[in-house]
Amino acid sequence: MKIEEKINKLITVDISQNQYDAIVIFVFNIGIGAFERSTFLKLLNNKKGRTYADMKCGKYDNGESIHWKIHEVIQGYRDIGIPDINGQYSNKKITLYDAINDKGALMKMDMLAPYMGRYVEVSCMYQIRTKDGFLTHTHIEMMGQRFFTDLAKDTMKQYKKGKIFKTIKRIYSNAKMRQDIPILKILQPLIDSNLSRLASIKADISTLLLLLSVNKFPSPVVLKQEFAKMKFSLDNVLDIELPLNELYKLIDQSYILLSKKRPESVLLLEKIEDIIDKIINQESLNYFQSIGINNIPNYFGYKYMTETIGK
Repeated sequence: MKIEEKINKLITVDISQNQYDAIVIFVFNIGIGAFERSTFLKLLNNKKGRTYADMKCGKYDNGESIHWKIHEVIQGYRDIGIPDINGQYSNKKITLYDAINDKGALMKMDMLAPYMGRYVEVSCMYQIRTKDGFLTHTHIEMMGQRFFTDLAKDTMKQYKKGKIFKTIKRIYSNAKMRQDIPILKILQPLIDSNLSRLASIKADISTLLLLLSVNKFPSPVVLKQEFAKMKFSLDNVLDIELPLNELYKLIDQSYILLSKKRPESVLLLEKIEDIIDKIINQESLNYFQSIGINNIPNYFGYKYMTETIGK
């Protein structure tokens, strides 16, 4: 049976010719068996409310990961001179074929989907294998030194952006994999605190903003459930001073505008995100100062925070 016939049997929903052509190329690279078992196929066949968000594949000359918009995946190359979602770009043509063949680069596709009354980001990781071996990270490589140095680099990047709690979560994940008990004991009170609840609310807002950035509006039913859960979670943060009246007002106004598919809703969501982000960062810094840590990079050191891979 030809590969196209196998793909036709596996896909049970209507898709455009361009989407089909892109999937054929994709399956040719990963294999029909991997495609049949993939989360991507499950989401494609049950696509109500699901939408493509981003794909990370290959690296620019400066070592930064390449992020692909859906039309770029379909056309097979990155738009020349146009920044991706991280502000990175190239002045030369980069094809998807070349990116897939970038040995050692991570290939990850992100989709947005409603799940249990909220929108979540679903990530699918792929390994590309040829007759000569794996092109993307193998499981062993992912758990090896390159993975830790990549994680340390990303941790420093989050810190420089002022994302203190994201920095903490990455250090915590790194320490957990290393079984670094002293570091885990320092971070555990923060991870178990209501800051995690606030971070979850902020992540939900960020996911909605990501959905809007790809010109999709959330389902009114899911949106009503999600905003109700946000307000319930805020009600249960008792040990952190919050501007609850302002947040509730912004949430209610955002719901009205989103229900009417008004683009102004982005500004309100960004304001909610900014308010919560500032509180999370300040409370995190307060905690570190209370235990005598005034310089996070110096304290956790190169193992957990670095700027150069392989340094």
